Amino acid sequence: MSTAEERNRALIWAGGFLIEIARDRRLPIALRQRAVSIARHFPTAELVAGSSRFLTSLEGMEPPADTRFDSTWLQGLEHGPLTELTRLAWPTDPEDQATNQSETEPSASAVESPMDLQPR
Repeated sequence: MSTAEERNRALIWAGGFLIEIARDRRLPIALRQRAVSIARHFPTAELVAGSSRFLTSLEGMEPPADTRFDSTWLQGLEHGPLTELTRLAWPTDPEDQATNQSETEPSASAVESPMDLQPR
């Protein structure tokens, strides 16, 4: 069984992975479109941080989750985590690269500290 921290980290990584798939023009358009579709309904880093305060293990034995994120979780996420500010264009053809490149996206380095993702 995984801990709350492990679940949170997996959600952050999966959200970042969806962004990478959606923006990788080497992949088939259908796959990229599916990634965008899933990302639209996938929990953002802010939602993960907010909800983790209330979730416990099934047995109720796990202490309340720490809502702060370890900055090492963001390493290797080329486009950063999936956040409320993430904007993904709908992939239509190989010519869509200008659309995705022109969008502003916070990178992993744009997150100043793990506390930036803590709910306010």
